[in-house]
Amino acid sequence: GNVISTDLKLSSSDFNKILNALKGGRKALELFFWMKENGKTAGNIAAYNTVFQLLGRQQEWEAIEKLLKEMKLSCRCEANCQTFNTLLYASSRAGSIEWATKWFYRMIENGVQPSYSS
Repeated sequence: GNVISTDLKLSSSDFNKILNALKGGRKALELFFWMKENGKTAGNIAAYNTVFQLLGRQQEWEAIEKLLKEMKLSCRCEANCQTFNTLLYASSRAGSIEWATKWFYRMIENGVQPSYSS
């Protein structure tokens, strides 16, 4: 069942801290989707970056692509350098040169300046 009360009065920042503490697994994804349904992801790039890290570890590249599009269209967030570095790190750790290359080019296409970590 749903363990999160719908009348919980926490800020997006509070939820991000909880999401970070969960750092993975089904509970983190459940919390993220609850956050989406309850307006806690609008403009909240940190929540998306945390979920990208989780999905990257699971090599869920298509799910990441879907969330990237959604993030831009409906949540008023733009992928930033941290977003792409998270995706580059996850794909390189997974040994997926194809996805790492794809994320790097997407970074450039989106006008995001690579950092030293990129």
